[in-house]
Amino acid sequence: MQEILEKLAAAGIEAAPLPGIERYALCARGEFGALVSVGPDGFGRVGSSGLIVAQGLAMLVWRGESAVFVWKGGEQSAGPGQVEGLRAFMTELERILPDK
Repeated sequence: MQEILEKLAAAGIEAAPLPGIERYALCARGEFGALVSVGPDGFGRVGSSGLIVAQGLAMLVWRGESAVFVWKGGEQSAGPGQVEGLRAFMTELERILPDK
């Protein structure tokens, strides 16, 4: 697991436990985050990802041609480069984490 943490850090990705949720960690870089399962063997599958907002993790959805980040009780239009930024973050995270 130490090797994975080092690779994440080299990519500028931080991993932090989620209080009260033992089976998942939040991996984050900049304004983006993703839930990752954690078990006895270390990191597992990458789950939901999105924009980190005060209320939690805002999911990217498409409304016609428009990209929107939504969370319980709110939404905001995706800004310039945010869709590509989220995709790049997820590509890097999936490259580093083992496919379990």
